[in-house]
Amino acid sequence: MSAVRNYFQELSTQVVQGWNRFWFSPGDAYCLGAMRALIGAMALWFIVSYSTDLVTWFGPHGLLTVPTVTRLTGIADSDEPVFTQSILFYVDQPAVLWSVHVVAVLAAAMCMVGLFSRVASIVTLLMVLSYVHRAPMLTGQFEPVLTALLLYLCIGPSGRALSIDRWLKSRNGKTAEPAPSLAANISLRLMQVHVVMFYLIFAFSKLAGEPWWNGEAVWWLMAQSESRLVDFSFLGQWNAAPVFNLWTYAFIAYEFSFAVFIGNRLARPLLLAIGFPLWLSLIPITGL
Repeated sequence: MSAVRNYFQELSTQVVQGWNRFWFSPGDAYCLGAMRALIGAMALWFIVSYSTDLVTWFGPHGLLTVPTVTRLTGIADSDEPVFTQSILFYVDQPAVLWSVHVVAVLAAAMCMVGLFSRVASIVTLLMVLSYVHRAPMLTGQFEPVLTALLLYLCIGPSGRALSIDRWLKSRNGKTAEPAPSLAANISLRLMQVHVVMFYLIFAFSKLAGEPWWNGEAVWWLMAQSESRLVDFSFLGQWNAAPVFNLWTYAFIAYEFSFAVFIGNRLARPLLLAIGFPLWLSLIPITGL
């Protein structure tokens, strides 16, 4: 009995120590700074993508006026309180729309380069949410990930390293290396956990669709002429079904593998090396 008791005592000790080490050890300021630059670039790309059709979508006579969106989303007919707010609900004149849009672009650019990093990250989050809530029918799987990452970025001191804020401090004689901090670690850990959860959700949701089971999902993505950037439909004449099957199953296998092995230091570089070209391969066939 003593051996069993000792085992569970050691197990509980290791679990608690691992939990505390994961969440409450100081986090690297440089890693958070790099994430700020990456997330800021993603937010900037997302906001700038609306530039060509801003008034077409959100103008006074646009395709998605506020009454149209509230009707399509069911908000107009709901008796429940509405918590999805957007600055763009209250503006539709072209001049005001463009003013808000320019502010959003500047905020995302400042977040990316690390200028007034904390304020810029908060404003960027609010602006991205404004676009998402204003036209949820234009969003996909990218926006939930982006908004979650921006939220966690607001928690940590993301401007302490790899930023203009850091450069300005160094010019004023404050040259000490940015120290690791608990807030930086919590911010990074929340990002890691959320990304793993998203990968699991994506993987399981694919298993609910028959095209992913029979290996035809990539072919169906290619066949959607309204969204693809490159027309690969001619490959259907070359008996390339095994390629499409392998391509389809590679996404499912990668998403499950990412969720399971991303915590392993040795597997992490391999997962990133495989994932980069795999996700890039979606761009020409989906337009994302």
